[in-house]
Parts: sequence; C-alpha cells; structure tokens
Amino acid sequence: MSGLKFVKEKKILSGFFNEISVDSGKFVYGIEDTMKLFDTGCIETLILWENLSHHRITCKLPESDQKDII
Repeated sequence: MSGLKFVKEKKILSGFFNEISVDSGKFVYGIEDTMKLFDTGCIETLILWENLSHHRITCKLPESDQKDII
C-alpha cells in the first residue's frame, strides 16, 4: 500500500511542478495566499508538509460581528 501512496503523491507533485513550469497561474504557495483561496473554495488540490507548524486565530470585534483571521 505504501508504494501506491508514493505513486499518487509523485503524480500530484508532478502536476504541481508542471503548472509552475508552464506558468498557468493555477497554483499558489505560501500560507497567506493559500488561505485566501481556501476560504473562497477555489482549492482543487492542497499539498501540505507534514511538519508544518501553524496557528490560525479568528478575532471577533465585540461591538460587531466582524471577524478577522490572522
């Protein structure tokens, strides 16, 4: 089973690097750009690093229902 997982991961990464090489604009990297597109539902495939440390904080202003994500 681990061999099949490796083949699938290799195929996904090859597709990602192909999009970069042809400069299709169908890719983003970095937390800020990725989270903006993720929140709008525009992500088809999300590639994560297993050891990525991250923090997402949602702040709500007490006088309104406005939320800010940091």
